[in-house]
Amino acid sequence: MFTQICEQAAHLFGEIGTEFFLSMKLSEISRTLREIQVSPVKTLGQNFLHDQNLARWIVQQAELSAEDFVLEIGPGLGALTEPVLESGAEVLAIEKDGRLANFLR
Repeated sequence: MFTQICEQAAHLFGEIGTEFFLSMKLSEISRTLREIQVSPVKTLGQNFLHDQNLARWIVQQAELSAEDFVLEIGPGLGALTEPVLESGAEVLAIEKDGRLANFLR
């Protein structure tokens, strides 16, 4: 399944072109994490989505609309939350790490 999604993503990005998407750089994530004094916690399995191309593609594949309600577990810095909200869907984001929850507020 994962391989199929990756192949679809590669095909989609090739068709649409990179100008359609905005990229979030790892340096931006690093800077933000330093500013809010947060280091990823291995026991929480924290990995931060840094590719807005992928985030937007995930939301497109979900075909979300204003009638949808999304439960996001572990939104981190909100990389996926933002495009979900842009789709018009309502989001309940649950973040276990209080440091990131404060940032998201």
